[in-house]
Amino acid sequence: MTEDEIIAWLTRLRAPIRREGVLSRDEVAEATTAYLGNASALFEEALLLCAQGKVARAAALTVLGLEELAKVPLLVNTFLRYEHGQDADAWKSLWKSGGSHKSKQALILAYGQIIRSQFDGDPMFERRLYRHYASDAVLESLDSFKQTSLYVDLRQDGVHKPASDNETRHALDYLLVFGQERADSFGTWHVSQRRGADFLEVALGRKAVRAWTHHYGIPEVRSDILYQAAAMSASHVPDYSSFLDFAESYRKKVSEKHFKEALLSLAALLGSRVELAESLPLYCSRYIGTFKLIFSLSEQQKIVGASFGRKLKEALSPNLAAGPK
Repeated sequence: MTEDEIIAWLTRLRAPIRREGVLSRDEVAEATTAYLGNASALFEEALLLCAQGKVARAAALTVLGLEELAKVPLLVNTFLRYEHGQDADAWKSLWKSGGSHKSKQALILAYGQIIRSQFDGDPMFERRLYRHYASDAVLESLDSFKQTSLYVDLRQDGVHKPASDNETRHALDYLLVFGQERADSFGTWHVSQRRGADFLEVALGRKAVRAWTHHYGIPEVRSDILYQAAAMSASHVPDYSSFLDFAESYRKKVSEKHFKEALLSLAALLGSRVELAESLPLYCSRYIGTFKLIFSLSEQQKIVGASFGRKLKEALSPNLAAGPK
């Protein structure tokens, strides 16, 4: 591009941000898939930055990822309240306050709390969807933490600049694993627009839960397996038995090609997470557990076959030093 073309592109008029109207089912499904994809990318980029020692920038991206992820339940809840006739002003309320960082931060920090009491018990063996939860106190400081991780501030006690110190690293570790757990669980329903539409149909009572979707492409299959592996490794001892039972049953309803390709892709993803998170003990520990469940699957000839089992193990093998012993 020439300099004039670059300037023209930078200064072109863009469509205004939408601030009114009612979204259709397909528009909501498209948006939630985009929100999830962007949030997941922000978490991935935060992990890469942290591995390069850019802890402050990684922390800021993580908070941005949390805010982006919060748009998923925010939009879904608005759509359902309106469609069920519970709130005729649901869309007006969203357009009026949906852009608030504070409201998005509050929503994602609270996400999962409602199910926590159902799984409280022995933390060593109890299956939980999430291992990490945020307290109300975190919300009061989250936006400030994001801003101080990006900008230099002039304060009463002097100049404050973004810091990559141990305290910031620990905070990053806590927030990143918190957000990653939730992004992994959202994937089953929102990884694709087709899945998002199916999810909304179930929520509206138009589809039965038992046959909620017929879409099992590689991205959907990978998300389904990741969801189960993450949920079944939320306790300190991964639930190998339940995960292998799931894998054996799930394998029968999806194509062999998609099942195997999804596993290889997941092996690369989890291996990368473990490798990059060396300086983040909470995150690393959380995904070593998930990694171990996928590794256990590589040894199940009845489910994956001997040849593919070896291939999956080879895909995981560069990371075995951090993973299963």
